[in-house]
Amino acid sequence: MTQLINVAETAEHQRLIAEVECIFSKAEPHLRRLIRMQGISAECADDVIQETMLEAWRGFERLRDPHRVAAWLDGICRNICRRHHRAQEALEREVSLTASHNAGADAIAFEDIADPDAFDPAEELNRQDMAVLLDRALGYLGGDMRATVEVCYLEDLPQKEAAARLGLTISALEARLHRARRQLRQILSGDLRADAEAFGLIFSPEEATGWRETREWCIFCGNRRMWGTFDAMPNGRVSLIMRCPDCTRGDFYFMNSLGLIDLRGRNAFRPALKQTTEAFASFYTNAMQHGSEAICWICGGAIQISVAQISRLLEQQPDLKTWIQWTCACGQNHSWSLIACANHPEITNFLLHYDHCRFESDTIVTFQNQPAVRLCLSERGGRRLSVFLHPETLTVLATIVE
Repeated sequence: MTQLINVAETAEHQRLIAEVECIFSKAEPHLRRLIRMQGISAECADDVIQETMLEAWRGFERLRDPHRVAAWLDGICRNICRRHHRAQEALEREVSLTASHNAGADAIAFEDIADPDAFDPAEELNRQDMAVLLDRALGYLGGDMRATVEVCYLEDLPQKEAAARLGLTISALEARLHRARRQLRQILSGDLRADAEAFGLIFSPEEATGWRETREWCIFCGNRRMWGTFDAMPNGRVSLIMRCPDCTRGDFYFMNSLGLIDLRGRNAFRPALKQTTEAFASFYTNAMQHGSEAICWICGGAIQISVAQISRLLEQQPDLKTWIQWTCACGQNHSWSLIACANHPEITNFLLHYDHCRFESDTIVTFQNQPAVRLCLSERGGRRLSVFLHPETLTVLATIVE
C-alpha cells in the first residue's frame, strides 16, 4: 500500500513539474518586458531570466498554488532585478551624496515595499482615470512625493530612468514610491474621498458589498460599464462576478471566478479582474494545449474541457460561436475563448494600452492553409488586433495589429 501511495505522489509531482515547465517555456517574452520595465539593460536580461528560472526551480516545493506560477515568477524576477541594481551600484561606486542621503531617509523594510495588498494606482485604475485623479491629488503631496508620482505614474518612466532623474538609487526610489502610495491612500480616503469613489475606488471593506458599477467597459458591446460584486462562497472563498447590463442575460456572466483564486480582502474590481483573468488563462492553457488533467477547484473532480460552438449566449453578439466548455460534477460552464490566450504578450499589451476595447467578431477562417478561429479586438481610436487561434486547443497562431 505504501508503495502505491508513493507512486501516486510521484506521478502527481511529475504532473505539476510538467505544468510548471510549460509555463516556464512560455514565460520568457513576458519576463523580458518586465525586466525592461525594471530598467535592466538588454545585455543583462538573459542573466536575470536564467537566475529567475533557477531560483523558481529551487523554491518549487514552496509554491502552494500551481495556478499562480505566473505571478510567482513575476515576484521572483522583480526581486532579482532589485538585487541586480544593488550589485551594479556597489560595483560602480557612483552613488552621489544626495542619493546616499535620500537612501537613508527613505529606507523602509523590504516586506512593506513588496506587500501585494498595498494600494497602487496603476493596478487599481486605468490610465485615463489615474491621470485625472492623481492630478487632483498632487496638490496634497510634498515636493519629493509629488515629483515621484509625476515621474513614475504620470510619465510612466522605467524605474532606472525615474531614479536617475530624481537622483536616487533604485532601492531609494522604491522606498519613496511606497511612502507615496501610502500618502495617496490617505488623501484619497480623506479629502478626495468623493473623487476616489467616483472612479470606483473603495477603501472600506464594509462598502465593498453588493452589486456596484465598475470602471471596466464591457468588451462585447463596448457601450456600458460592467457591474460587479464579490460573492462569498460556501467553501469560505470569495468569487468575482461581473456582468454587462445590456449584453448578458439569465445566469450568464462576463466573469465568474468560481473560487479559482481566493479574493478575500479585495475591494477593487480592476486588480481582481486582472488576477482572475491571468489565473484562468494559465489554467486553460495547461488543460487544453498540453493535455494536462484538469481538476475542478470546487468539487475536486476531473474536468472535461473542449472548444464548443455556441450561439446567442450574448444578446449583443448573436454570431459569437467559439467558447470554452467544461463539465464536471458541479455542472457545465462556459468561458469566452479570448480568456484562454489572455496572457499572450500582444493581447496583454493591447488591452493595457487601450482601456476601452471591444470584442468585435469571432469567425472560422483559413489561416496558413489550416482552419483557425479569428478573434478581433478594436479600440475607439480605430486600432484593431486580430488573433488567430488553433480551433481545438486555442493556441495562438499569429497576431496582427492594424
